[in-house]
Amino acid sequence: MNRLLNEKGIQLNYGTRMRTFGNAVTSYNMSKRVDTITVKSNKKAQVIAQAIVDKKTTRMASMIKIIHRSHEKYRAHLPETSLYFSVSDDCISCGICKRVCPAKNITIEDGKPEFAGQCESCTACIQHCPKPPINYKDKTQSRRRLLASRSRA
Repeated sequence: MNRLLNEKGIQLNYGTRMRTFGNAVTSYNMSKRVDTITVKSNKKAQVIAQAIVDKKTTRMASMIKIIHRSHEKYRAHLPETSLYFSVSDDCISCGICKRVCPAKNITIEDGKPEFAGQCESCTACIQHCPKPPINYKDKTQSRRRLLASRSRA
C-alpha cells in the first residue's frame, strides 16, 4: 500500500495497531468473543479516525517493513487457494458467496459455487454462508463462523 501511495505522490504518515477478531477460519476456530472484540475495535477505530483528522503522525518505516514481509509470505500462496474449496450438498444455492467475494472469484454453476483462480483467502464466502457447505481442505466444516458466532450472542 505504501508503494502504491508513493507512486501517486502520497506519503503514509500514520499507523497503529488495532485488534480485531480473527476470521481465518481456514487456520483456526473463531473466537466466541466476536461481539466483545468488535465493540473494543470500534472504539479504537474512533480514536484512530480522530488521530487522522488531527493529522497526527507515527514512525512508519519499521512498521511498513514488518507488514510487507509477512504479507509477501501470505500472498505467495494465494494463486493455489481456490483449488482447496469444496461445496457439500448442503448448499442452498443462495448466491451470497458470489456476492460477498471481493475478488469476483466465484461463479454459480448448476446452483453451486465454482471457484476460479483469483482467490484472496478472505474467507468471506465461508463466513457469510447461511449454511456450512463451503469447506476449505476439510478444515472448516466444523469451525465457528461469523454468522454462527453472531447468532449465539
